[in-house]
Amino acid sequence: MGKAMTEAEARKIFDAKLALCDVLGLDLKAECADAGVPLEMVDKFLKADKGLANAMTHLIVNPSALPSGGSDLGDPQPTDPGFGFLCLNQKITGLPMMVWTMEKGDSAKAPYIRVQTNHSAAPQVRSAVDISVEEGPKLVAGTGISDPDFAAAAEFISRNMRLLLDYWNGVATSLGLLKGISRSR
Repeated sequence: MGKAMTEAEARKIFDAKLALCDVLGLDLKAECADAGVPLEMVDKFLKADKGLANAMTHLIVNPSALPSGGSDLGDPQPTDPGFGFLCLNQKITGLPMMVWTMEKGDSAKAPYIRVQTNHSAAPQVRSAVDISVEEGPKLVAGTGISDPDFAAAAEFISRNMRLLLDYWNGVATSLGLLKGISRSR
């Protein structure tokens, strides 16, 4: 009999299978079980992931749930910067997919945006990749974006680089970002 799988090992397998199953439409529970993850751990991870996905969806579709109270929809308040992340739909960007602009916050990562890998009008944070905000944008995390979609996202980044970097660095507010976006053609 082999050594029991630790929760950290199980979580690593779960996280790897999660993205794959989401893209390919596979049964996540069965894939994890086939990889040796105990079913009780899979259930625990699924519950946590569902809670995170629900919270993210709530924040994306209801900006008033953010600490800023959605003040970026009107005049920003001086004591309320309204930073964090912003979901930009296809109407805002002109891209065929949704984009999330990110703020640096406490991140040690280089500037990036998150780009949905499909053209759904519904936010699907788990079906996304991270693309660097720099001259010659690069894929920094995730898989599954088509070459044409990557090219469109890279062009969007190049056209809006200064504004995206200002948002990343906390210089631009969400309202400023929304007003300044140069749409894809």
